[in-house]
Amino acid sequence: ACSVVFEAEPLEEDAMRSPPRSTEGHLFDATVLIRGLWQGIGLLVILLLVYALARKASGADDVARALTFTVLVLSNLGLIFANRRWSTLTSLHLEAGTNKAFIWISSATIGLLVCALSVPAISRLFAFTTPSLGMLLAGVGAAGLSLLWFEAVKRLLAARKAR
Repeated sequence: ACSVVFEAEPLEEDAMRSPPRSTEGHLFDATVLIRGLWQGIGLLVILLLVYALARKASGADDVARALTFTVLVLSNLGLIFANRRWSTLTSLHLEAGTNKAFIWISSATIGLLVCALSVPAISRLFAFTTPSLGMLLAGVGAAGLSLLWFEAVKRLLAARKAR
């Protein structure tokens, strides 16, 4: 999904003004690795909290597992969305319409997620019980929080690099 979306992404406005990467440079420099590490740690914390709170609220592992999976899937879409651009806050730069691959992948992902939660035969494969509407809305909120975290990490590391 990432490869397809990133390949279809238009160039950033300042791409031709940026110097080329050094031939001595690594494909994944320290900034990219640190950004991925911090974004991943934040998502892990959010997922652990979602599982713990869903387990406590529902009293059932299968509901907590389904909600945590939902947040993970939505957060992965958020991670792709946030990392489409490096120079601006992607959430404020809503050009998702210019990247049809992102729209198709997001639609297919959400469709498959709905199937995993609502089609009994598929839910049984994952040992899911569909969370209540309130829990699902809270899960969407948690995925939104993860998107804010991804953007904050991106902004903080960009500011650090600019110094």
